[in-house]
Amino acid sequence: MSHLLSTIRSLLAILLATRLALAQSNDTLSACKAIYAKYPSHLAFDPLGPLGTETISQDSLYDSTNTDYWNEGNSKNRAACAFFPGSAEEVSYAVTVLNNYTNVQYALKSGGHNPNSGFSSVNQGVLISFRPNLANTTISTDHSTADVGPGSRWDEALTVLDQYGKAIVGGRLGHVGVGGYILGGGLSFLTSQYGFAADTLVNVECVIANGSIVNANRTSNSDIFFAIQGGGNQFGIITKYTLKTFDIGQVWGGTKIYAGTDHETILAATANFTQNFTDPKAAIIVTNDFALYDLASIIVMFYFYDGPTPPAGIFDEFDKVTPISSNVSTQSYPSLLKANNAYSLSGLRYQIREGTYPNLPYENMTAFYNYHFTSFQQQAFAYQATSLDIQVFSFAIQPLPIALKQASADAGGNRLGLDAVNGDTIFMEYDVSWLNPACDSLCPGYLETMVNSVKTYQQSTYGGIAPTNYKSGDISWISYNPIFPNDGMFDQQVLQSFGNSTYQQLKTIQQRRDPNGFFSQRQGGFKFST
Repeated sequence: MSHLLSTIRSLLAILLATRLALAQSNDTLSACKAIYAKYPSHLAFDPLGPLGTETISQDSLYDSTNTDYWNEGNSKNRAACAFFPGSAEEVSYAVTVLNNYTNVQYALKSGGHNPNSGFSSVNQGVLISFRPNLANTTISTDHSTADVGPGSRWDEALTVLDQYGKAIVGGRLGHVGVGGYILGGGLSFLTSQYGFAADTLVNVECVIANGSIVNANRTSNSDIFFAIQGGGNQFGIITKYTLKTFDIGQVWGGTKIYAGTDHETILAATANFTQNFTDPKAAIIVTNDFALYDLASIIVMFYFYDGPTPPAGIFDEFDKVTPISSNVSTQSYPSLLKANNAYSLSGLRYQIREGTYPNLPYENMTAFYNYHFTSFQQQAFAYQATSLDIQVFSFAIQPLPIALKQASADAGGNRLGLDAVNGDTIFMEYDVSWLNPACDSLCPGYLETMVNSVKTYQQSTYGGIAPTNYKSGDISWISYNPIFPNDGMFDQQVLQSFGNSTYQQLKTIQQRRDPNGFFSQRQGGFKFST
């Protein structure tokens, strides 16, 4: 029997390899071979492809790169080859080669956290992975800036800087990669003090569409610098980020888990926290999770305070509720982010969708939150009840009080278009995770339907009501824009949500810098309309 199973596996492997050989075009294989000829130690052919025997020693690196995605579904995209550059010069060479094979698709991978298919994965194209060879972090001589490779993860980068008593504005889960996070803006526990991660950029080393290596900052190639601060991956390949550093010591934070039955108190405290935000060192994420056919509804709260102990009054309303569990403590900043990695589960398939809402006056907002919780819960359990799959639905409340928006503006700002005079805003991250590949075409649609139904209710019930701390702006626009790029779903009009003026500026830059569509037509990402 064991011999029969082994024979079957071998036959299946041969069949798969044959299919891959047919799928991999001559141009794709030629591009891979050209890069391999120049940098043989930094390229791996697909072990199941026709050239797999050329790089057997790199099989494990290819396999780990192909499977290390937050969304397990992205692993079904198998690159014809994976290139692991160690410098801007190596990336430049790869771009030059790809320019010679204009029908070859490629993808750029930093940490692989974006769940959208094709945004950091490619099927039968060239995958350029910044891990492990462009994942270093170094601090400047005067400790005022740090150079960070796009393949670094935030817990890795911040561990290096913590020994100097410094931090950079970065991810709230340590496992998240640096590259895509910054290009999407980058919301941090430190944003209310120092702005978004993109606001703190000083310089980027960048490979542009013709393969040239340039530096982009506020005075040199300033159009590229302007565009990448939240505008995404359509302008250049960033091989090094130079970011401002900030003093940091021991911080307080972690997670507390509450029963879903406590949602009214927690959500009311969230509304009040946002409207009456007074301390920029404080931050929260309120994650509401629904699983197991009405057997499990919990609230996971991420707490943060930039200091060893939060002063009285900051989290008092939340403290009225007794948590099921808590790991909140005083610790180093990297330790906090590493502990938060417990909520970056691997092995499941994921989709995220973003919703932006105004933080309404207290009574309106608490009523909306409670409706949102109940409606989302009912819809989640209805979908779960019809499936034999393991499915988890959640929505995470990310407050953007006016102090956070002002900190962003003071730091130089980005392309998202947030303005403190528009009042307080909520970025809502919606998630669905599932196990069965059969739901790959259904589960994202479930999430879209749930999000749209909640938004329709909010607009019909509360549309036109000004956000808290509002001074000016078109309420119908600012209430639901921008769509936060880091949480955007593939079909959402992210770039358009920045407002027409910014959108047109970005589109002009993109077309000028990429006239042949190297970035816009041959990789994934949020696109401009033609």
